[in-house]
Amino acid sequence: MTITKKLEIEEENIFLKSKRLTVFVVIGLVSLIVMEIWVSHTTAIFGVKFKELQDLQGKLTLENQILEDQIASASALKNIASSSAELGLAPPSDIQYIK
Repeated sequence: MTITKKLEIEEENIFLKSKRLTVFVVIGLVSLIVMEIWVSHTTAIFGVKFKELQDLQGKLTLENQILEDQIASASALKNIASSSAELGLAPPSDIQYIK
């Protein structure tokens, strides 16, 4: 084997190694690009869901406040007295005690 042949073989090995390296770099970059797209998509979807949950929380808080106001007005003594009068209940006029 002469020096020329050795150099040719070494040049071919270097070319193959650089070609392999290029292929690995390209595959790595494509993988990273796909992962970046997936992460962006997933983050966007979670953002939409989070916004929907915030809107729902606001609606439920408002509805809860309305229900609390209704409970407070229904349990007022004036409303209880008028409801009991409509049902025919009256304060006792003659109290009898049992001994």
